[in-house]
Amino acid sequence: MYCYQIYGFLLSSTLEFPQLLEVSKEQSLEEDRVDLYIREMSESEDLSSEEKNAQYGIGRERSWLVNRTGEFLIRSGREIFYHAHEDANIWYLRSYLLGFVMAMLLHQRSMFAVHCSAVIHEGEATLITGESGSGKSTLTARFLQHGAKLAADDIAAVKLTEEGSICYPAFPFQKLVRDAALAQGYQLDELLYINEVKDKFLVPMKEKFEASPCPVNRMIYLSPAPVSEIQVRQLRGMEQLFVFRNSQFLHSLPGEWEREEEFLQLSLKTAASFPIYLVLRPQDGSTEAEETYRRIRAI
Repeated sequence: MYCYQIYGFLLSSTLEFPQLLEVSKEQSLEEDRVDLYIREMSESEDLSSEEKNAQYGIGRERSWLVNRTGEFLIRSGREIFYHAHEDANIWYLRSYLLGFVMAMLLHQRSMFAVHCSAVIHEGEATLITGESGSGKSTLTARFLQHGAKLAADDIAAVKLTEEGSICYPAFPFQKLVRDAALAQGYQLDELLYINEVKDKFLVPMKEKFEASPCPVNRMIYLSPAPVSEIQVRQLRGMEQLFVFRNSQFLHSLPGEWEREEEFLQLSLKTAASFPIYLVLRPQDGSTEAEETYRRIRAI
């Protein structure tokens, strides 16, 4: 049995996750402190034929996912069960468990799985989101070079509280494509190759990782555009809600869950709890990352 910390929770797992932050053996023995479980699926937890045919379902008490890697069941915001198909790639299995499956669990806990990088500067979190290729990893690296800490590279957990929205850190690794890892001076043979379609590596960030929850200061939505220089605009009203909604990791799995009144109201309140900025940068790549960083820091 392995025991890890993720998103402020103590996780007990039968599957090893080399990228997660391990906790001490003493903590792992305190079963009453465990918040989440990941276990292999038994016959009693098997999915129904209707669920398997539907491929996925997202609910407050029961969610599931079926793909070529395996079958996954999420219950009551606490339990995750998995069944790996024969010859399943172990890194794909881990990726789905920490990606879509964990996002479903966070949804059951009324938390948002935001598809973004999250950096901590002066005790506050900046969420960096945008489409693939928009420059999220480059901007994140610039923040880290200027003394910020990493909280999440792919999914940040965000929860609305009476004091505002709180960002809960993921794990002390950053995913970088081969070219980005080489550009930052890493030796590829010293990194974990996660064998994804995008040819990515896991880069250890333990010395630059912030494990404590922090208040969300702002969200940045990066977008390459036909502009000659960087443009920054704070979003308001429905634009703000639209960007926040589209930045959810589960947004690619549409369904009735997105139209539930409770979810819509919580989304609206959370999106309004911190400023969201649209940052347009020249799509020809003429703007340096340092200039983008300076403009954002000046907000």
